Amino acid sequence: MEKFVNRDEELLLIDDAVDTLLDRKRLLRTPIIEFYGVEGIGKTTLLRKVEERCNHKKLTSIWIDGGESTSYHFLRSTKERLEEKRPVVIILDSLDEASEKQLQEIEAGFRDLIENSNLFVVLASRRMLRFDNTRSIARKLTVLPLKPLDRESCNTYLDSIGRDITPEIRDAIFKWTHGYPLAMDTMVEAILNRGLDPLKGQDQKLILSIITEKVIDEGLLLKVTLSERHRYKTLLSLLSVPRRFNLVIMQDIIEKFAPKYKLDSSLSYITFPNTINQVANVLSWNMFWAGYCIDAPVRNIFLLKLKIEETQMYYDINGFLAQINKRFAQEVTGSDRVRYLREFFYHLVNSGDITDFPSVLKEYLEPLTQEKSLDSFLQFYEEFSQDEELKETLGEHNSNLVISFIRRKFVEKYIRDTEIPMSERVHYLREFFLHTAHDPKVDDFPSIFEEGMHQIIQEEFPEVSIKLYYEELLQDEGLKELLGKDLDRIASLIYQSLSKEG
Repeated sequence: MEKFVNRDEELLLIDDAVDTLLDRKRLLRTPIIEFYGVEGIGKTTLLRKVEERCNHKKLTSIWIDGGESTSYHFLRSTKERLEEKRPVVIILDSLDEASEKQLQEIEAGFRDLIENSNLFVVLASRRMLRFDNTRSIARKLTVLPLKPLDRESCNTYLDSIGRDITPEIRDAIFKWTHGYPLAMDTMVEAILNRGLDPLKGQDQKLILSIITEKVIDEGLLLKVTLSERHRYKTLLSLLSVPRRFNLVIMQDIIEKFAPKYKLDSSLSYITFPNTINQVANVLSWNMFWAGYCIDAPVRNIFLLKLKIEETQMYYDINGFLAQINKRFAQEVTGSDRVRYLREFFYHLVNSGDITDFPSVLKEYLEPLTQEKSLDSFLQFYEEFSQDEELKETLGEHNSNLVISFIRRKFVEKYIRDTEIPMSERVHYLREFFLHTAHDPKVDDFPSIFEEGMHQIIQEEFPEVSIKLYYEELLQDEGLKELLGKDLDRIASLIYQSLSKEG
């Protein structure tokens, strides 16, 4: 995958560190960088690029493979070079493959060497290793996840193959793999060398089985015994359906859809995420989502497999999760309620059990408009605008319905609730327009602002509108910048509207 990997951001960071290392007048800001990610995400390829750059700069580099080395004499040779005041780069791949004893030896060695300004260390591992037991290392460590490749990088790879791949096939490759290098490489090989077509139903299952074998059986679960492999594949498949889950949801899904694998008690599920990670290392706690998440590249493979091979099961699990998230959304308030509502919509659509989306939208978003504070309403709007997976699931038409509903209800709420103090109304209006302006789907913010202002002016007393628009909103530097060259025109139109009304 040498041609495939395009890690410009990561390589810029490496280039800056290498140049700094060679400049005796500068000190490294990032003396230790750790790249982490699932098997096949491109860690080793990236490290080879680091090695190439060192060779090009005639900079001494030492390559170590944590999965193969049994002793770490490189620490001694590194120390000798540093004593000669020669800059050195240590490149350590597959750090997570090292034994506990070897990790302790590495940590001890780095602790003695890392204060030397001539040393730069680049690590790669499947899971994040922070060296929290050694503060001198931890405070110098920069940890960066490697993500799947974006659409542009994937197209660059497909262009480099030298064989024509139709736009329809390209779309299928990206939709199936989401830019996961190992899965994408495997799928391309199946298409080009085996003559399989992902657009044909009879070929889809075969392509999927090839990807599963390469990514899951020979990669993720390679070290799991055959007798246990089916169990973990089943459980990971189930846990890949929710975008996020807590221990309660984990237990409910397993006991509902894989009862033979249920644990002895509710307490047993507390340690189960760690048990999974000891085997597959694909679970992480996401602070923003406030729940566990399966790594996106792997999750997509399991989702695809479930949807194609067990379609009814896929619908049933999503329907089950839709009901769980609906219940949670009714029981909690604030940020958690907004998260559960988003997940409810996501799973409801994926369950195939929805015929009248506008009615559902009104039923579950209307209550947010009845709350005294508009914070939750604005939070839903902001998070929905940034949630590309949810918008893709809903489709363009339904996503536009959500945005239109939110904008309309916000203005209605603003107009009718005269008990909201002036300062709060200005604050909410400003925040709403700022969120709208940063929506990537919005390409004509001035028109939306103008339309909203006209709508509000028709319902307000002229003196209130004058205070709102001329004394407050149109003096806001952020909004003035967003309106740009349209500011004077819109101000004039608002003035004309106010004159007509009063």
